[in-house]
Amino acid sequence: MTSPAPCPTCGAAATGRFCSSCGTALAGASCASCAAPLTPGARFCHRCGTPSGTASPTRAPGLGNAMPWAVAAIALVALIALVVGQRFGGRPSGTTDVLDGANAQGPTAIAAPDAATGAVP
Repeated sequence: MTSPAPCPTCGAAATGRFCSSCGTALAGASCASCAAPLTPGARFCHRCGTPSGTASPTRAPGLGNAMPWAVAAIALVALIALVVGQRFGGRPSGTTDVLDGANAQGPTAIAAPDAATGAVP
């Protein structure tokens, strides 16, 4: 059994071909894809570029994935509100607007008072 050696990347005590803490290749490791020998501390194969046992960075779920869906949901709600407002938002049949009722009696004129008498004609 080999004695633990410090990992060249994270400094943790490591035995075997890869560090158990960070996954960096230790002495004697070889590439899983092309079988080329890996130098101690290598994170990628020098020949083919395959990661050498390190956990590949993955995109954490978060707002970056949810933002397009949130914008689409808001747009959909706005569209539904517009359609419902156009369909059911009109005034009920048989009702008139305030200005429509005023014009139904004909034009109205305001006469100025007579300058001599002050009487309104």
